Amino acid sequence: MLNATKLETTKYYPSNPLKRLSFITKSVLLVTSIFVYNETGLGLLAIAGMVSLNAHFMTFEDTADRNPLNLVDLVVSVLLIILTTILMIIRS
Repeated sequence: MLNATKLETTKYYPSNPLKRLSFITKSVLLVTSIFVYNETGLGLLAIAGMVSLNAHFMTFEDTADRNPLNLVDLVVSVLLIILTTILMIIRS
């Protein structure tokens, strides 16, 4: 007989160079968005944030992954979109 508590397992996928490069790229875009005052540049950074969010789901295998890089990368991706949108509204 199956035990319902045993069905859920903790998944941990190790990080690889592509995952680390994805995180570094998103972090650079996030820092760059703070120093850009042009609305066109901020719009392009917002689009890059949406593309990077899509890239997150292609790079990381599973959303149930317990690797801390998975969560941090997802937060940075969403923060990039929100920050660039808010800065675009403020600076326009």
